[in-house]
Amino acid sequence: MNPAPEPSLLTFLPLISVGVIFAIPAYILAVEKGRNPWKWVILCLIPLVNIFCIWYFVGTPSSRLERKIDELLKAQGRSVEP
Repeated sequence: MNPAPEPSLLTFLPLISVGVIFAIPAYILAVEKGRNPWKWVILCLIPLVNIFCIWYFVGTPSSRLERKIDELLKAQGRSVEP
């Protein structure tokens, strides 16, 4: 009877590569949307969590653009409250 092989780095290579594939767009989207990019990169390195992180970014409005719109509305004297 042969003993079970010990897990090596090669067994985790697919998970690591998928995590990196999700982390790159997460960094770009976080910077674009005005969020903390390193927090989202770390979250996207976690398997299964990374899918939900990308979905979150697709549906989240840009906080930088919201601030610019609020400034324009204040400059026109309009209410910023929803």
